[in-house]
Order: sequence, then structure tokens, then C-alpha cells
Amino acid sequence: MKLFQFLSHHWSMLWPVRQRRVRDGVDPAEPNGLRSVRAQRVLGIWPIQEEIVTYRPPRLIEYRTVRGPVRNHLGRIELTDGPDGGTRLDYRIAFDTPPGVPGRPLTAALDTIWRHWSLPRLRRYMTTIR
Repeated sequence: MKLFQFLSHHWSMLWPVRQRRVRDGVDPAEPNGLRSVRAQRVLGIWPIQEEIVTYRPPRLIEYRTVRGPVRNHLGRIELTDGPDGGTRLDYRIAFDTPPGVPGRPLTAALDTIWRHWSLPRLRRYMTTIR
């Protein structure tokens, strides 16, 4: 599934962050797969590291934050067959905010970025690689 491959290899293209892989996954054939760690800089200031904890091509990626100011951050990206023959993307995250950072504004900001930045970019990239 091209969408799964895109999400596992080019996730940073969907977010306004700088990202690099700092640890390869356990399978040399899938360096972005299980147990790989990616380091990101959010807004150029918050360093975050995320580890892939579940990697089941072509359907499921789960990750958790292992370093950074956001606590207990868990992400789940699940792909299922859509009713129209396409693919349904279900992306969910849960996290605790650090002291002094209100959760609702952070949640609203992430939702806005996903809807107005990430999804349009994903649609554009998927249209070009068909």
C-alpha cells in the first residue's frame, strides 16, 4: 500500500517540523519500522523523540514519545479499506501536557495543523504518486 509506505518514510513532510531518524528499526529492511526513533524540533524549539512501538505493514503504525516536554504521547495511525475502494486513515493521539501548558490550546493547535496543513499536503502527495 503506497499510503502506508509514504506515512512510514515521509511523516515529517506532513508536519511543520524538522525531523531525522536517530535510530534504525530492528529490521534492516525497514529502517523506519519497529523500534526506530525519529528526532523532531517542533517550532524550532521543542526537541522531541518518538519511537515506533508497533509496525504492521500495510495497516498500522503506533509510536510513543521517549524524550521531550510532552508526556505520555501515544500516536496511532491505522489504515483500513474505505467503502469507495479507497483507504481510510484513522490518526489518533493522546498525551499529557507539561506543567504550565494548557491542554486545550495545544489540542486545538494540533487539530488545526492537521486539517489545514497536513491533510492537504497528504492529498497532494498521494495524487502525485498514484
